[in-house]
Amino acid sequence: MTRLGVDIGGTHTDAILVDDGGTIWRGKALTTHEDYSQGILASAEHIAQRMGRELPQVLADVTHFVNGTTVATNVVAELHGANVGLLTTRGFEYTLFIARMPRGKTLDLHRQLPLPELVPMQRVRGVAERLDRAGAVVVPLDEDEVRAAITDLADNHGVTEIAVCFLWSFLNPAHEQRVRQLVEEMGLAVQTTLSAELMPVVREYERFVPTVLNSYVGPRTRTYLDTISSRTSAARLDADLLVMNARGGFTGVGEARERPVNLIGSGPAAGVMGARFFGQTLGIDNIVCADVGGTSFDVATLPNLKAPVVHRISIGPFATAMSAMGVDSIGTGGGSIAWIDARGALNVGPRSAGSEPGPACYRRGGEQPTVTDALVALGLIQPDRYLGGRVTIDRERAEEVIARRLCDAIGGTVTQRAADVIRIALTQCAGQLALSTVEKGYDPREFAMFVYGGLGSILCPLIAQDVGVARAVIPESAAQFSAFGLLTVDRQVELTVTRPWILPGDPAAVERSFAELEAQGRAALQKEGFSGDVHVERSGDFSFLGQHSELHMELPFETIDATATEAIAERFSAYYEELHGPGTAWTGVPIQMVNTRVKVSGAIDKPTLRALPEGDADASSALLQRREMYVLGRDEIGEVPLFDWAALEPGMRLDGPALIVGEDTTAYVPPDTRLHVDVYRNLILDLVAAPSVAAARNGGGA
Repeated sequence: MTRLGVDIGGTHTDAILVDDGGTIWRGKALTTHEDYSQGILASAEHIAQRMGRELPQVLADVTHFVNGTTVATNVVAELHGANVGLLTTRGFEYTLFIARMPRGKTLDLHRQLPLPELVPMQRVRGVAERLDRAGAVVVPLDEDEVRAAITDLADNHGVTEIAVCFLWSFLNPAHEQRVRQLVEEMGLAVQTTLSAELMPVVREYERFVPTVLNSYVGPRTRTYLDTISSRTSAARLDADLLVMNARGGFTGVGEARERPVNLIGSGPAAGVMGARFFGQTLGIDNIVCADVGGTSFDVATLPNLKAPVVHRISIGPFATAMSAMGVDSIGTGGGSIAWIDARGALNVGPRSAGSEPGPACYRRGGEQPTVTDALVALGLIQPDRYLGGRVTIDRERAEEVIARRLCDAIGGTVTQRAADVIRIALTQCAGQLALSTVEKGYDPREFAMFVYGGLGSILCPLIAQDVGVARAVIPESAAQFSAFGLLTVDRQVELTVTRPWILPGDPAAVERSFAELEAQGRAALQKEGFSGDVHVERSGDFSFLGQHSELHMELPFETIDATATEAIAERFSAYYEELHGPGTAWTGVPIQMVNTRVKVSGAIDKPTLRALPEGDADASSALLQRREMYVLGRDEIGEVPLFDWAALEPGMRLDGPALIVGEDTTAYVPPDTRLHVDVYRNLILDLVAAPSVAAARNGGGA
């Protein structure tokens, strides 16, 4: 089986191909935002060139093709989606606008900061219908009123997508389903999203938001999927297009077209799953993923290699009932722009130059200094070796924009200001890493950092040092690691439904709910053409009766019966106290499960990493030259050895400071750091904690 994974990032589009012999081939190209398919084919063309073959020949051999895309994420970030109309129960037209009383970042609890409008009020229609909390019809659906509302939205407001969100519809979807039938009967070119199908859970606001978002991102996502499918097919790629979702699995095009909202935030999930795969291979239990791309720094913590899926996530400022991989992000990446604020202070990000125009050193029209420009000016990115010379890097241009935009405003030399940019970027990323570990109760010293992303190999060793992580693992495919991660995930369907169960209640009814969801998940996999082994995971959202919020808890029981019910109660009380402290469980208060959850996964064959024999050769054979550059970690100019990444062999060792220069990226070995190459050609860095961390451990500090 020949596998191809392509991940579209804000700056670069990365590709990984694993051939029948287990050899990993890497490709990288600039992201083409006007037509993402061009970047996909360009990155695949890079692989074909490395293999010495023609692109159609390479693509014709591919039998498994997975794509990670930011298209749906970008629609929300840019607030540039479809003209959506919303039909809801009369009296609930303002649900989206009340929005749990958003206050934003303010200490004034009486001040509301309205959320961005996904649907303006003039495109919201309340219609006569009502169900009670048992799902029984109280007010029948007024079909004439629905027809009038749909006609008005389509004819007078240019609506092409209609989101339907009725009260209590998750208990009885008949009214929402009838709306879809009416749209079809009217012959309108309007797509509908029903909340009862997409998100059949309690709490109307958290159900409304993903339903509206599904309509909002639908047209651009469907156009994207159609374009990718047709362009790759024309290039002789016959394998079905599979798409990464935000929960750590992939789906077929059909599912992605129907539920594009599940693609929002899917990009970082692939890297997390790839790091988990590497952790399993290397026998490392606790890992923290660190990805520095063109626009962001993404962190995920995996204690005992448990993927951090988060429920009831927020998408930007919007609260939802959705689930996604628990990845924390800040807007600090290679394209992050350095700028001076009104106080004369230097800032980095969150705005990014992306790939168009990109960093100034790309010579594509960029006029703002970025993190990448600062690294080029300091000598840490070598212009003559960047992406194998396929992208021209202009150091003089990088220095010129730093001088003009930063030095002219606040003084200092180009080196000083460039170093400041990197220090600020490192501090911001270290702060996020601390929030993702220490603030969540994890000791960073017990974790190994898996480093990837275009600039992760340069910046992350220093970020790890600053927080106290003792070891960093940099895969040879670090610059395309999220694309590799796409090839380590399974087909996945996750289903959730609100069926309140107060323990002990009727366990047979709960078992039927789980069985129904499992059957739906299996049917969805079969619809997408999957016929392999299926794995089912059961879980639920629990609380003590009377609490407003729930805790998600896995349920490792094949059947829910009286014995399992008793074990579930004990398990929840113990889990509650594990999170909140001894004695916090509400002894004697009934326990309820609010939401029933099932994840059905179709296992696929994973790539096999080939272990090479470990020798004792001296790393000096891979030495390219020594160059004078800025030494991060010492904050001084010094002579640093450059090693050829491709010439490093398993067993080789060297001490920092050093640069490991590859065709796709560069790795930085900080001072006083020991590096060795393992049998999979990963760079393993044994780090020395930064002085501030060491002082804190010893009870000292400033």
